[in-house]
Amino acid sequence: MEATLSMIGVCGGLGFMLMVVAYAWRFFNWVWLTPKSTEKCLRDQGLKGTSYKFLYGDVKEIVKMITEANLKPINVTDDILPRVLSFAHSSVTVHGKNCFTWAGPKPILHITDPTMIREILGKHEDFQKAKGANPLLTLLAKGLVLVEGDQWFCKYLLDVSL
Repeated sequence: MEATLSMIGVCGGLGFMLMVVAYAWRFFNWVWLTPKSTEKCLRDQGLKGTSYKFLYGDVKEIVKMITEANLKPINVTDDILPRVLSFAHSSVTVHGKNCFTWAGPKPILHITDPTMIREILGKHEDFQKAKGANPLLTLLAKGLVLVEGDQWFCKYLLDVSL
């Protein structure tokens, strides 16, 4: 009787340890392996950008640059882009027109080349929007933000012609 109870305890402990190891591996894969492999793929495609930093990415630098930009006074004749999008502006000036930065473990692509922007907007079936939008957004917004495919293309052409 005591031997079976100790075996149940050992099996339960091993099962719990196995579950902890599995979740630890998933977390490690999410915060380190996937972003590093994504970074390697982006660099292989010729994009330049900041190196991935564990878990936070470039969030600390973004917050620091935004607070610094808000502390400085601005004149009417000053360029507003370095003030409003300070981190994106600095990364584009350092790394080129097409670069990437990190928002946590997810990369952000900065595409400022007009021909590439035109190509991305023209191939709406290849560059899909993320699924699972915010339900509140679906109630409030009914424009270009939420439509997909051919509907998007028709609304885009209508909005551009206006």
